[in-house]
Amino acid sequence: LQSGNISITSLGNITLGENGGIGAGIYTTGDVSLTANGFGSSILEQPASRILAGTLSTASSTGTLLYGANQVAGFNASNTMSGDIVLNDVAPDLSVGSVWNAAPGGAVIIGNTGGIDVTGFVSTANGGDLTLAAGGDLLIGSPANGASVVGGMDSGNTGNMALSGANIGIFGGSASYGTYVALNGSGTQLVTTPGDLTLQGGEGTGNGVTLAANHSATQTVTAGGAIVATAGGNSSGMPSVSANSVVLTGGGGASGMNNSAAIMTSPASSASQQVTVGSGGLVMQGGTGSGSGNKAGIWVLDDYSTNHG
Repeated sequence: LQSGNISITSLGNITLGENGGIGAGIYTTGDVSLTANGFGSSILEQPASRILAGTLSTASSTGTLLYGANQVAGFNASNTMSGDIVLNDVAPDLSVGSVWNAAPGGAVIIGNTGGIDVTGFVSTANGGDLTLAAGGDLLIGSPANGASVVGGMDSGNTGNMALSGANIGIFGGSASYGTYVALNGSGTQLVTTPGDLTLQGGEGTGNGVTLAANHSATQTVTAGGAIVATAGGNSSGMPSVSANSVVLTGGGGASGMNNSAAIMTSPASSASQQVTVGSGGLVMQGGTGSGSGNKAGIWVLDDYSTNHG
């Protein structure tokens, strides 16, 4: 396998086709960039084809569909006019940076047989569904960096969101301000793991973790193991929760404030709330320190506005 980066730019479509079950391939130990930047251009990889590379970056106007048994360690993508962004990967771990589908109704679907680590901004436009499916652990954000996963950016959107992994970890950053993690959806939102779901806020200011269903969206969070929410710079909201055990711990440190860990619905939400806890039990522990609002609790509808901070 040769080293070096590969860059392909076309004013038309880019196609990795197949014939009689034999596909095309792009192979390098370096990075690959595919850009179909003509009006109405797309990128299509048929199932028998394959890309093996370090980081794969794509840009298209009418969709990027990568159906082969790809093996890439990193992925960035953008799409503008219509169509979906789809990546099938079989790497041990996949780092997802910036993935933005601006096409109305266009989906983002990323699957990997190994783990997925989201380090940047992943989003769809109005009506676009968003799916992240990891065979290994799904990690979003890190102690050093914030991240966002947003199903539908425009007002009135109806994009659905589905997140799954062996375990799911969502982490706020540790910088002084604003390295938060936000997972927002205005359609049906499903977060599912047979293992543990960990929501860990960062320290400083505005470095929280939010798992939220907007407006009257339906949200279901299911963990076969534990759900552990530890506040840092903000709180964690989950309207419908099922787990063997749930632990909610407020943050704050010595002087921090408004660092709540909660299962809640936001003010003016019409969503219902249900919490189901197995034999592992439910633990709620307020934060320490002299600052105010370092609470742990379960809040319903507008109660959040009166109990937070």
